[in-house]
Amino acid sequence: MKKYDPIILQAINLWGSGNQIRQAGEECAEFAVRAFQHGRGRDVLDGLLEEAADVRLTGRAMDLILGEEAISAWMEIKANRLQQRVIDFKAGRYKIIG
Repeated sequence: MKKYDPIILQAINLWGSGNQIRQAGEECAEFAVRAFQHGRGRDVLDGLLEEAADVRLTGRAMDLILGEEAISAWMEIKANRLQQRVIDFKAGRYKIIG
């Protein structure tokens, strides 16, 4: 993603960190809509791909604004939690509802 850092930094400098944080939230919401549509059987693959790209770009902006190390620390916590859920699911201690 560092390939896109120059344009992302331009956007941050032009519109400000607060605006880019709000934009990231908006892109996540748009992705969520497409994900729910996909879950209902709608053919929204192109929309999912488009919104996933937006989420990744604005996610990289969050790295640059909030700090990659700080986010990485949380990613470590979240990845460990996910790993435990996988272990629990395989052992029959975690169920998926729905």
